Amino acid sequence: MKKVQFNSNLSPFLFIAPQLVIILVFLYWPIFQTFTDAFTAQDPFGFSKTFVGFDNFELVITDPAYLRSLKFTLIYIFVITLVTGLLGLLLAVQANSVIHGKSAYKTLLIWPYAIAPAVVGVTANYFFSERLGLLYSFFNDLWGFNWMDNVSDAYIYVMIAGSWKQISANFIFFLAGL
Repeated sequence: MKKVQFNSNLSPFLFIAPQLVIILVFLYWPIFQTFTDAFTAQDPFGFSKTFVGFDNFELVITDPAYLRSLKFTLIYIFVITLVTGLLGLLLAVQANSVIHGKSAYKTLLIWPYAIAPAVVGVTANYFFSERLGLLYSFFNDLWGFNWMDNVSDAYIYVMIAGSWKQISANFIFFLAGL
């Protein structure tokens, strides 16, 4: 039986070739396809494409729904970054100084980071729901304030739910640095 000998200059490339093919197929090809599709108009099944240039971009930029969602996204990024950064730091400093119950305190603060985003949504629903919500019942019983009547306030609830999960992540990062 003849011993197979690899060319020492070519063997590293042969070992990395499968990963390169996967990266090309699943990363770079979709990026290229998305870039080319952005400049075309297509039928729903993608059989016929017509080059339209920058018309698609003009359509998106002038759409009021897009501008509203862009505004909310920028506000969300600013608020979540600021609130979760500050609260995460304050809670991490507090966790470092707590003497009794330090493990329980850290566990309660890390818990939201460990759960799935879908569970965060369900938990937020339990807080904000008219039928089951703890916060809804608290504010409604205490002040008669029905804070779920206004649909535009949904942005605030999304920010509260998002920050609840993100504070845990920032808490972990800051605690590791302290």
